[in-house]
Amino acid sequence: MARVTVEDCIDKVDNRFDLVLLAAHRARMISSGSQLTIDRDNDKNPVVSLREIADSTISPELKGFDVRATILLVIDELVSNLLKYGFSGDPSQRSYLKIELDDDCLEIELKDNGHRFNPLVQPEPNLLGQGLSERPVGGLGLYLVLRMMDETRYEWRQPWNCLTLRKKMKKALNDRQN
Repeated sequence: MARVTVEDCIDKVDNRFDLVLLAAHRARMISSGSQLTIDRDNDKNPVVSLREIADSTISPELKGFDVRATILLVIDELVSNLLKYGFSGDPSQRSYLKIELDDDCLEIELKDNGHRFNPLVQPEPNLLGQGLSERPVGGLGLYLVLRMMDETRYEWRQPWNCLTLRKKMKKALNDRQN
């Protein structure tokens, strides 16, 4: 098995968040049958994807994955948290998701009548000083999603939690091209 670290990849991708998104996206592509660009060497798909990134062998069409991967990651995290923690099983509980995308901005709005919860006032998870196995579960996914966004807004409108997330797309595209 080949050893690969984040440091081997970070000079190929703008930041660690984008690296995680790209590696996860590529690992899913491999799982779906996409051809490998390197020898597998008994590595699992996430490690193969990181090795491909480190070796700069992945194809250029992956450069456009950003928007789709961002939308999927954000929605997956928000909705899974809502279902796990926000709803109590009451059949009258509802959620509404709205996604708008244009050349300038991605906007995601989630509105639900679950338990009142403002994700913007939660403490930052302790990311340093603990190994993954010692770190308590919870909070990291939401933290990463909120950090990916350029603007975040929460409002309580009885009985609705209203969360709006915005990411400037031209800024992200310009950052990637420079």
